[in-house]
Amino acid sequence: MDMKAVNQQVIADFRAGGPISVDGVHRERIVLLTTTGARSGEPRTVPVMFRPSENGILVVASDNGSPRVPRWFRDLVANPAVHVEAPDAEYDARATVLDGEKRDNVWKRLTSELPMFLEQQLRAGRELPLIEISRV
Repeated sequence: MDMKAVNQQVIADFRAGGPISVDGVHRERIVLLTTTGARSGEPRTVPVMFRPSENGILVVASDNGSPRVPRWFRDLVANPAVHVEAPDAEYDARATVLDGEKRDNVWKRLTSELPMFLEQQLRAGRELPLIEISRV
């Protein structure tokens, strides 16, 4: 499966405002996240699943259970200023990687709602980064 092509299709469908033509992807469950390339300085947009949080939204750098972290995660660690396109709004934001007790508490709550992230973490063999994205 060519994930780059799949992501490009999801992005095009999302921006067109209609249903997403990729099986299992629902527009109300994703946002388009634009980061700045750590090396290139170029904008990079990816669709990511999100959940609301008290300060914005939460996203998981799972890369569908890949053993490596996604490029967009490395980019936002280098530059936490991001842009979010949600189903009902578009805004600039700041990404914060959660750690310690806060991460543990949020992770427990998130995985009780979405146990697929536990399966992805097991498959990945790494702790999946949990990121909170807040409007600036």
